[in-house]
Amino acid sequence: NQDELVFEWVDGVIGNHYPEPSRSLVNVEKILNRYLEVNLYRGEHLSDKTKVFPTEGGTAAMVYLFNELKVSHILEAGDTIAINTPIFTPYLQIPELNEFKLQEFNVSSDESDDWQLVDHKFEELKDPNVKAFFVVNPTNPTSRAFSDHALDKL
Repeated sequence: NQDELVFEWVDGVIGNHYPEPSRSLVNVEKILNRYLEVNLYRGEHLSDKTKVFPTEGGTAAMVYLFNELKVSHILEAGDTIAINTPIFTPYLQIPELNEFKLQEFNVSSDESDDWQLVDHKFEELKDPNVKAFFVVNPTNPTSRAFSDHALDKL
């Protein structure tokens, strides 16, 4: 409904109300999900069951994510996480902060493999001590999207 969409946007710009739900405006989420379904979900129909949480940037998203994983007790101090590198430097610093105290190891990609995760790197992720694997796709700073093969392996 175009009228609902315009009202939602105008109301959001004016700032008379807190957004409901707090993570994304209803109609904006529908638009974002349709876009993501075409460009990210790889043919899977996920738009009806995916909740979008827009943030003011990638670093903020990582901070929110780490905070939520800590508060939800999914990650605890001392847990081991894997991070695909190279990656934007602040993403490497967040897990080391005193409030998280996570152990991390890098699952590195290199230029000789066109910055792709190669098969033997996936073996490193089978370690049962690894509680989470953090990746950015497309990668930053190399600006390479993971291949279909790498995405299927993930």
